[in-house]
Amino acid sequence: MLLAGVLKLAGMRRCGKSCRLRWTNYLCPDLKRGLLTEAEEQLVIDLHASIGNRYIYCTEAEEQLVIDLHASIGNRSEVVGFSYPCEAKFIFLQNLYELKINPVQSSIFTES
Repeated sequence: MLLAGVLKLAGMRRCGKSCRLRWTNYLCPDLKRGLLTEAEEQLVIDLHASIGNRYIYCTEAEEQLVIDLHASIGNRSEVVGFSYPCEAKFIFLQNLYELKINPVQSSIFTES
């Protein structure tokens, strides 16, 4: 109730959910911004090779590799919006996915 009053006095027309999402995605001081490091980039490539495009499994898994992913990468949009500066790297990722190198043998990654 207090937040709604403050927002009204400040002239902002945002609801509580909008403020929470703005804090989570933009204003939080712990949010990492900028380009991915080489280690983070390699981690994304390895996970894509083993899991594929199913990011939801990365967020639900409790394995140490996935915990490291969330600790090192700021938010989901950095992973989903990960751009490939070189076409050769994109072709390399496609080949890794097609060959299914290092498949994950965990029950949470198998579809039932």
